[in-house]
Amino acid sequence: MPLPDGVVETKDIVYGQAGDKKLLLDLYQPVHLDKPAPALILIHGGAGYRETGCRAFYRYYGIRYAKRGYVVACVYYRYPKEYPFPAPLHDVKCAVRWVRAHASDYKINANSIGAMGIATGGYLAMMLGYTSGVAEFEGDGGWANVSSRVQAVANLYGPSDLAQRDIRDTEIATELMGKRYEESPALYERASPLRYIINKAAPTLILHGTIDTTVSVAQSDRLAATLKDNGVPFRYEKFNGWPEWMDEAVVVGTRCQWFMNKWFEKYLPKLPWSKESACWERPFPQSEIVPVR
Repeated sequence: MPLPDGVVETKDIVYGQAGDKKLLLDLYQPVHLDKPAPALILIHGGAGYRETGCRAFYRYYGIRYAKRGYVVACVYYRYPKEYPFPAPLHDVKCAVRWVRAHASDYKINANSIGAMGIATGGYLAMMLGYTSGVAEFEGDGGWANVSSRVQAVANLYGPSDLAQRDIRDTEIATELMGKRYEESPALYERASPLRYIINKAAPTLILHGTIDTTVSVAQSDRLAATLKDNGVPFRYEKFNGWPEWMDEAVVVGTRCQWFMNKWFEKYLPKLPWSKESACWERPFPQSEIVPVR
């Protein structure tokens, strides 16, 4: 995707250090900002993505949201199969701290940072949204005296309760944890986003396909119920008859973006009106989504 006018792309920014490993992000900024803008942390999914490829995977979203007036950081976190939990969480928390610490440099509203992720990235976005103040998850990658709190989360089919039978023996869970559930049930419990949901958790958008065979939609059902029980604002949209990576289909991806646009407009400070903006009262046409065959 060519870089459009009005968007600045800065690649390979070092946002932290994990041992001898540099942690990198790509930043997308609107050229003209009249006031500090909200920021988005985009967290890739798929444990197989490596450093450059994983950030490039979200370049499309980075450009799209920079055009909408956000400053966007597409972050790389350490490969979970080599650096299991909590290392990936340490990394994305460090990325949030870096963005907040550099708010004045990039004209960011430090009190308005959202996180969005797919699959493993959705899991990490939830952990960002629910574990602010949990010292053991902060890590020591840098910017130690800066908050890693985010103000809104968009979770696309990430696992929320790793100790449940429908997820604990899957590849996504065992790679994240670095060991099987039978070896450390307590670790799976400690690593589950649901464990940390209280009424101060970040408002959460949930998008999930009903025939996802990697992360069962029951994971999102339990997430929505727990958010409701704790009085946390949420919106839950199921995509009937769609599997994992549903957003790679153009029609579903368009619908997902519509919900994410509205969610971040609602829970991050309002952006100036633009032709791309729309209100919640203008529903996305349901007829444009049909189950995959």
